[in-house]
Amino acid sequence: MDEHFEWMKVSGYSLDTIRARRIAIRRFIAWADERGIDDPREVTKPMLERYQRHLFYYRKEDGTPLTLGTQLGCLAPLKTWFKWMSREHHILANPAADIDLPRQPKRLPRSVPSVQEVEAILAEAEPTTPQGLRDRALLETLYATGLRRMEIVGVSIYDADLARGLLWVRHGKGGRERVVPLGERAGAWLAKYLTEARPELTVVDSEALLGAATERDAIGWTRMSPLECASLPTNSSARLRSCST
Repeated sequence: MDEHFEWMKVSGYSLDTIRARRIAIRRFIAWADERGIDDPREVTKPMLERYQRHLFYYRKEDGTPLTLGTQLGCLAPLKTWFKWMSREHHILANPAADIDLPRQPKRLPRSVPSVQEVEAILAEAEPTTPQGLRDRALLETLYATGLRRMEIVGVSIYDADLARGLLWVRHGKGGRERVVPLGERAGAWLAKYLTEARPELTVVDSEALLGAATERDAIGWTRMSPLECASLPTNSSARLRSCST
């Protein structure tokens, strides 16, 4: 299995994707082991279909089923894994080749905050301290650009062109780069943060645009949502996140 994940690294998959797929494959291996299957060559299409039904009917401790997205996240890595094993001649045939994955319906957000509600959320970051000013610049940037959590962490001071109102995203989803408009308001907050707060907060030698106060903070940013980093209430975080992505 480690050889498969090494191949994913070489092929350019992100570490987050590899981590998620490792969890999904281990979950299947544990399920198969409970049924006396410990060799990938023994896995068949009917067995994978049985596992798919297991995921569909599985209920969590609170009695709720797995979402289609979770089921897809458990099954898609298996298709990639068995395809790789077949190509590398670890198995004779790919039992997952004809497995139909769950289809996720595309829905609009259930509720979108009004302009007044968004303004109230943004205002919760008080710019009266260096940390508060950083948080406000972070929120304004997220709202103006719709960047993802891991994208905003990877933006450096050299990626912001405040004069032209542009932000370069060097490490986007799937390794793709893009340029997004920053907006006059978010640009103004970033400029204020860069001159008044960043010098007091940035980790030594850090080039991160929205630098953390300590190394521990910097690590924590990769584990929390952007709005949690700004110390906003959970319900407000979810609402603004749905509006800005």
